[in-house]
Amino acid sequence: MTTTLQNTVVTTAKRSTEVYGAGITRRATVAEMEFRRSTLLQIAEDAQPASVRHIYYRAVVAGLVPKTQAGYQKVQRQLLDLRRDGRLPFSWIVDEGRRAHWPIVDSSPASALQYLAESYRRDPWQLPGMPRVELWCESESIAGMLMPLKDKYAVPIFPLKGQGSESFVWSAAQSYRAWRPVVVLYAGDYDPAGLQISAQNEGKLRTYSDVAVSIDFRRLAITDEQAVTLQELGTPAKQSWWLDFHGVRHEFVGQAVEAEAVDPKVMRQLFSSTIENIAVENAGYDVFADNAVIERRDRQELLDLVGRWSE
Repeated sequence: MTTTLQNTVVTTAKRSTEVYGAGITRRATVAEMEFRRSTLLQIAEDAQPASVRHIYYRAVVAGLVPKTQAGYQKVQRQLLDLRRDGRLPFSWIVDEGRRAHWPIVDSSPASALQYLAESYRRDPWQLPGMPRVELWCESESIAGMLMPLKDKYAVPIFPLKGQGSESFVWSAAQSYRAWRPVVVLYAGDYDPAGLQISAQNEGKLRTYSDVAVSIDFRRLAITDEQAVTLQELGTPAKQSWWLDFHGVRHEFVGQAVEAEAVDPKVMRQLFSSTIENIAVENAGYDVFADNAVIERRDRQELLDLVGRWSE
């Protein structure tokens, strides 16, 4: 998981230092500005789709900007300029924090059926005994990294936006049913705050759901093992301890590692392989390939119905 990430980021950081040095306060030259823009373009292309904040974190790890509000504003401003100049496709940047609310309307019953046929997705998790798989993450920017998996594997994504509200976690737990096991795959920062967030929200899910519900909570990133190999990409932690759901204090050792610093392709592959393994373990075969065949057949039947309606 870490080799590609380390090679890319460390190489960029070295190049950044060679061009304009670390921690400079002077005004950047034209050459330095172009180097920063081209590196941001490289990060954005590799990360797409990704949020501005995710690209900022990658830029911090690469040594392009400091981990400050001013550094974030530099990245934000240059990504905006790159999009307006046509060098960076708007589709590469996602903003999960803002969305429009459109009414659902159709021009006719036939157009409604057409929309149903084109948008139809068959649930691949409906076989008896299959678990409910959910992706939880610490922030919206991590959710942006994982968003392509939502439709690919028909799994919901729950961004906590930090600690996560009590109502948000309670509502999720209330939807669990005793007859269906739940697997929560989690991604968050490796620092005292990030470890506390995942531990406490795991405890809340178990507390607020029915006692008969089986919950398998797996922290896929950043784990203790991953953090060991990513130490050179980390920063000093702001705190030396964290509390789990039961109030037990745990000491934090090492550097803090941002989940947003992980290569999005590596992160998505980690989650993809885990999801696929869970499906095979429970069904005994590739349910996604089998489901796709049935889905195409069902969609064609819906399209045939649209044709008969239009006659």
